[in-house]
Amino acid sequence: MANQMHVEIVRRGTDALDVWRSEHLGIELDLRDAHLFELYLPQGDLSRSKLQGADLRGAQMRRVNLREADATGAHLDGVYMPDADASNSVFKCASLTNADLGGCDFTSSDLSGS
Repeated sequence: MANQMHVEIVRRGTDALDVWRSEHLGIELDLRDAHLFELYLPQGDLSRSKLQGADLRGAQMRRVNLREADATGAHLDGVYMPDADASNSVFKCASLTNADLGGCDFTSSDLSGS
C-alpha cells in the first residue's frame, strides 16, 4: 500500500517533488497501488520508486526519471512518457496500451509480460 504522504507530494507536481527529494535524500517513494490517474509530472524524479500496481493511466510524464523504479503490474495505458529515462527498471506485466514511449531509454530494464 502506498505511503499517502508520498502520493500527495507527487500529486503536487514536479517542483514540490524536487524540494521533497532534496530534503529526503535516499528515501524511495512508495507509490504501490496509488491512484495517480492523469498525473501531470513532466521531468519528475521517480527514480528508485516503488510503483507496483500503480494506476498512472493517461499520465503526462515527458522526460520523467524512472531509473531503477519497480513498476511491476502498473497501469500505464495511454501514458505520455516520451524521452523518459527508465533504464534499469522493472515493468514486468505492466499495461502499456496506447502509451507514447518514443525516445524512452529502457536499457537493462525488464519489460517481460508487458
